[in-house]
Amino acid sequence: FLILLFSKDEELSLALNMSEDEVEKRYEGKLSKNMSGPLFEIVSRVMKALVNRKITVPGNFQGHSGSQCITCAYKASSGLLYPLERGFIYVHKPPVHLRFEEISCVNFARGTTTTRSFDFEIETKQNNQYTFSNIEREEYGKLFDFVNAKKLNIKNRGFKEGMKGAEGYSDSDEDQHDAYLERMKEEGKIREEGDGSDESEGDSDESFNPGEEDDDVPEEYDSNASVSDSEADDGDSEEESKKKKPEKKPKKVVKEKKERKPRKEKKVKDPGAPKRPMSAYMLWLNGNRERIKSENPGISVTEISKKAGEMWKQLSKDRKEEWDRKAAEAKKQYEKAMKEYRESGGGAAPVTK
Repeated sequence: FLILLFSKDEELSLALNMSEDEVEKRYEGKLSKNMSGPLFEIVSRVMKALVNRKITVPGNFQGHSGSQCITCAYKASSGLLYPLERGFIYVHKPPVHLRFEEISCVNFARGTTTTRSFDFEIETKQNNQYTFSNIEREEYGKLFDFVNAKKLNIKNRGFKEGMKGAEGYSDSDEDQHDAYLERMKEEGKIREEGDGSDESEGDSDESFNPGEEDDDVPEEYDSNASVSDSEADDGDSEEESKKKKPEKKPKKVVKEKKERKPRKEKKVKDPGAPKRPMSAYMLWLNGNRERIKSENPGISVTEISKKAGEMWKQLSKDRKEEWDRKAAEAKKQYEKAMKEYRESGGGAAPVTK
């Protein structure tokens, strides 16, 4: 995904660096030599011509506020959810594109933080779930109608035939018909009827309490989770006897300390030896340092180095070759002086620190 943000008011006039015949031949009328208009339209037009792919734009959906998107949050980041003609796209961190053909079902859930919002959950055919939270309840009716019109499978339509999800949230705060509350009441009635008629069915609704004595479900840390009840009973006495015996602590193994290698002695610079020759750049810098200072009064040492580097890059090839020759001559003189110094006995024994 390539995410770009444009200002609607920014205009652009563009002239391609090609002739009109070349533009017509290469882009088959998709582009023209001179183009002008809003920046986002020009960029979209050029992008479409270059990559030769369709540009997806917001569809006919309009939210409660009249915009073509819904403000929401995904993975703790706020963003915008666009209901499109063939899917949903969320921007921008991270961008998510879900096509209708990939969606198994959708679900409208009560908001976890406040009653003024709800969550919109999308489940794909690959069993991946995407939850877009903190959607204003005023957007509920518009979003429900859009999903219903696209014939997507809505998970929580309700039990009664006449109950419609669009009635779940109304615009006013008074006398609101809460579809979620009605659904919970309906489920409660069914559960009560099931408890009265058949006790065995009611047992399935009991909560799972792993700490109770009657719980036969092995815990995660139990290494013998697959062992049957009869095997577990036989092994109780053995486990109790093992618990009584204190475990022997392993003996500490004393590691032998490795002898450190002696540090290498640093060579001390021979004060009598000839100085090493400078590079072409350093020779040029020494020759132009004062000129850089005069042209840029008050410049610091670090800024001089930065400015000199830029000037050296812009130096012509002929001028650089001139300084390369000077550096080569300095190197020859250094090698000659070094040879004479060694023949005279200098540097015979390296001085160490």
